Amino acid sequence: MKTKIQALVALILIVNCSFAQIRFHHRIKMKHIKGSGFDLVRGGTLTSIDLCTMRKGIVTLSGGNINVDLWQIKDATKCNNGIDSSTTITPLKIVDGRATFGRPTKVLWLPFQCINIGVNSLPFRYRFPVKVNNTEVAGIGTSSFQLAFNLGYTWGWSAITTRVLNNYSVTFGGYAGPSTADLKKGVYRDQTKYVADQTNATMTYGANIIFARNGLGLVFAFGTENALGKNAAQWIYNGAPYFAFGINSSFGK
Repeated sequence: MKTKIQALVALILIVNCSFAQIRFHHRIKMKHIKGSGFDLVRGGTLTSIDLCTMRKGIVTLSGGNINVDLWQIKDATKCNNGIDSSTTITPLKIVDGRATFGRPTKVLWLPFQCINIGVNSLPFRYRFPVKVNNTEVAGIGTSSFQLAFNLGYTWGWSAITTRVLNNYSVTFGGYAGPSTADLKKGVYRDQTKYVADQTNATMTYGANIIFARNGLGLVFAFGTENALGKNAAQWIYNGAPYFAFGINSSFGK
C-alpha cells in the first residue's frame, strides 16, 4: 500500500512539472467569430477589422477581454480593411457586442490544434485470451500501477466567453513507460518451474486515444507489455495484447 501511495505522489509531481502542448494554436476564421455573434476589433479604438482568410494564433482571456495574438503572416494575401503581412501590429480583441446586461452571455467556439506531450496512468487493463501449451487461457482484467509518457496530435475546440475559456479535445498518439507484473503460479507458462510469487518490472507501449477537458483526459489504449528480469519469459501475458483505460494529464493550454 505504501508503495502505491508513493507511486501516486510521484505521478502527481511529474504531471505538474513536465508536460506541454507544443505549437498550440487556434485556427481563427471570421465565420466563427461573426457566426457566434462576436466581432474582431483593433486596440483602443475598437474599430472592426477583417481577417479575410484563416489565421493561426492564440486566443486568451484576461480581465474580461478576449485577446488575439496572431502568428507571423508569411503569405502574400492582401486584405482590404483587414489583416495581412503589411498590417501594423496593434492589440486585437474579440468583443461579444452585448448591448445590455439583460442579453444572454455569448459563447465563441474556436478550433485549435497542437502536439500533445503528457503522461498516462493506465491501471485498469483487460488482457485478451492467450494460448499456453495449446490450451487457451481466458481473458482477465488486471490492475497495477502504470506510468507512461504519451505523444500525440490534438484537435479540439475552445469554448470562450468573457468569463471563462475551456478547451475540449481529442488526441491520437502513442505511449510507452514502465509498469509491473505479478508472476504468480497461475500465470506461469511452465508450472514445473514455479518457485514463489514475484513482481517483475515491465515495459508497456501501444496506441491511445484521449478525450480531454483542459489538461485532464480519459484515455483508451490498446497495447502490449513485456516483462523484465528473472523468469520474465514465464509470464503468459508477455508480449500479449491488452485493452486499457485510465487518465491522462498534460500541463498546457
